[in-house]
Amino acid sequence: MTADWRTGLFPAFVPLILLLLSACTFNSTDSGVPPAPVVSIRSDGFTNFETEPVRPLALSADGRYLYALSTADDRLEIFDAQGEILRPPV
Repeated sequence: MTADWRTGLFPAFVPLILLLLSACTFNSTDSGVPPAPVVSIRSDGFTNFETEPVRPLALSADGRYLYALSTADDRLEIFDAQGEILRPPV
């Protein structure tokens, strides 16, 4: 009885051989492409989650007051919108 390569130990080692070959990397140091620079960004621990206001100006339902939002100053200004000139309400 002659041993055939399909029934011997060879089929048992095929997965091992393929696994070892897949672990090998074939990198060349002379690829002509410079390595990517490593960028390091320092963080002071503060993340700004503020967004621009969606509606920085709004008119009241009756049209009497104008509301102006200033996120830079953390203020909401209210103006009397009656007449031609905006003025603070009294």
